[in-house]
Amino acid sequence: MIITVSSGVTSSGLTVGSGVEVKVLGGGLAEDSMIVRSGVMSISMSGSATSTTVSGGKVDVFAGGDSTSTTLSGDSFVYVWGATSGDAVRSGANETVSSGGIAGGATVWSSGILAVLTGGMIDSATLSGGVEQVASSGSANATMIASGGKADIYAGGSATSTTVMDGGIEYVWGATTSDTVSSGGNESVESGGVASAITVLSGGEAYAFSAGSIVSITIGNGGSAIFENGAVVTAATVASGATLSGLSGGVANVTQIDVSSGAVSDLKINVAAHGIIDLKAGGTATGDTVEGGPLVVGAGARSFGVTVEAAVEGGPLDVESGRTKDGTSATAGQEDVESGGAASGTIVSSGGVEYIFGSGSASGSIVSSAGQEIVRSGGVADATTLVNGGVAYISSGSIASGDMVGSGGSEVILSGGVGNAATLSATGKQDVEAGGVASGTTVSSGGVANVYGLTSGVVVSSDGNETLRSGGVASASTVLSGGEVYILASGTTSGLFLSSGGVVVDDGKVRNTGDGTLAGTLSGSGYLVETTNGTLLVSGDGTSFSGQAAITGGTIELATSGAIGSGSVVFGAPTTGSAVLQIDAADAPAAGGTFANTISNFNAAGEDIDLSSIAFVSGASATVVGSTLVLTDGGNTYTFNIAGSTAGAYPVLSDGNGGALIDPTAANAPKAIDPKALAFTHAAAAFAPSDAANAALVSGGSPTSQTAFAHATASAGHI
Repeated sequence: MIITVSSGVTSSGLTVGSGVEVKVLGGGLAEDSMIVRSGVMSISMSGSATSTTVSGGKVDVFAGGDSTSTTLSGDSFVYVWGATSGDAVRSGANETVSSGGIAGGATVWSSGILAVLTGGMIDSATLSGGVEQVASSGSANATMIASGGKADIYAGGSATSTTVMDGGIEYVWGATTSDTVSSGGNESVESGGVASAITVLSGGEAYAFSAGSIVSITIGNGGSAIFENGAVVTAATVASGATLSGLSGGVANVTQIDVSSGAVSDLKINVAAHGIIDLKAGGTATGDTVEGGPLVVGAGARSFGVTVEAAVEGGPLDVESGRTKDGTSATAGQEDVESGGAASGTIVSSGGVEYIFGSGSASGSIVSSAGQEIVRSGGVADATTLVNGGVAYISSGSIASGDMVGSGGSEVILSGGVGNAATLSATGKQDVEAGGVASGTTVSSGGVANVYGLTSGVVVSSDGNETLRSGGVASASTVLSGGEVYILASGTTSGLFLSSGGVVVDDGKVRNTGDGTLAGTLSGSGYLVETTNGTLLVSGDGTSFSGQAAITGGTIELATSGAIGSGSVVFGAPTTGSAVLQIDAADAPAAGGTFANTISNFNAAGEDIDLSSIAFVSGASATVVGSTLVLTDGGNTYTFNIAGSTAGAYPVLSDGNGGALIDPTAANAPKAIDPKALAFTHAAAAFAPSDAANAALVSGGSPTSQTAFAHATASAGHI
């Protein structure tokens, strides 16, 4: 049975059941109809219906037809090629919008479905527990998804200005633009989906999964967005208290390429203070700029070319266990390289801080402009560049290797810290604090090394400076021409090699075991000490030296005139072997003359004065006359001023090379000892070996003409 409502006709209150069809033709109007039990209503061009109730029936709204305020429930259907407005799609019902159709202002309740096919459109729908389905080439605008509501934007479909409320969710395989996700709402960009200009408010969440893409997103305080497993985020603004997280396989790529022109435009991920970008295992960030908040690179994640710029308070950039980060810049912010993390190419400036600790490592960092690199226990830093106010602190249990310390830069090695192979230049400075250890440092033009702890194998070249301060010990230092080493009171160097043109100012101890060479300029009032077999060759300009040359083993050889200036020589009885003062021709007294330096405590077996240039003549003798020792040899006399204890006799022998050798035999009761000799006696304990300190030294290379000290000690604190 067919009921026709034609032009100029208005039907009211029709009930259409099984086997009945109402046709609303052009100009006809159907009001308050009920379509039940498989009844059908069709609305043709210019026909209209209002307040229709569909329960188990069907309504077809053809092109040009319109329907207003239809209510669907149960197994009911509305098919739209024309226009509908204000429909209510309830549980079990379905409204489908096809090509050319538009559904405006529909409300979809629990289990209801509002679908749009190719060429159709849904406008201003509200999903209250119902479902919106946007198929390929279909579109939806201004949908509001309330609690329990869901929108599916399939591949090829599009949605604009969707609002996702508390408990609502939108799945995107197609494309969305200008969506807003409110507290408790969720937008999920699936494989192949593209979301642009998403705004996520406090408590809202956005996700991008496999091959999904978020072109741009703004995340408000308390909002969050997560991308993983091949998903890409191109540009993001992350507010204070917001979170952008990259999980396994996620990519934050903020470099866009204009294919047509080849131009490159760098966008930014903007993070307000306390905002977070968090890359989890497998996540990747490429070429992004983070302003103000932390970038956290998760285990197994990787970040390339990241720039961190602080806003107001700034925040940490964390590189945690198993994580890698390359090319990061931290400006007034903070980078934490944690246990198992690895950072490469970090740029730290304008008050920024890079922390490396707990087996974390950093390579190739550049620290400047009041920036800091702080390496804590277990941390490792390699090839850091420190310039223009940049400082690196190497704490206990940490290691820094290959640092380049240039103009205005500073490396500070704290107690328990280790520095290897640093290069200092152009006012660059290294401070080795008490308990700190540095090995293989190169101090070049303008560089300065201050040592309160231990150093080994330091090379000081032209215009470089190493200063051994209170308690500082340097092992196997090499001073090249133009280089300078200052040894202050309580500072000690062992195995020093001083080249011609180099300078040593010794107000502490230059201590030698084995062979060593002092061929440059020597000054100061400290000690030269030879303790074991080997020869310390003093062959430079020592005219300004006023200290003591102490020999308890081995040989000190004076090879130039005034080799130890106005200083004195003090003997200490060797436990094995011999203690020898060798005076070469340039420094030897002339016949009838007196040796320039006083000799103290020359009284024990194994102590020798070798006059290599004074030929031994059989019958030569040496006799104590007052405070002098007079050598008579071949008719010539040579006088030596002596102090302290003397021997019972001073036989004169051949040194085996034609020279005269004075070798005391048995000691008499000691004479009064002069104060300077007494001071040396009390200081002898400080020259004694210390195995514990030896274990703390870092081994380093030394020139072939020297042997580094086997033992060295250092006291805490500085002057």
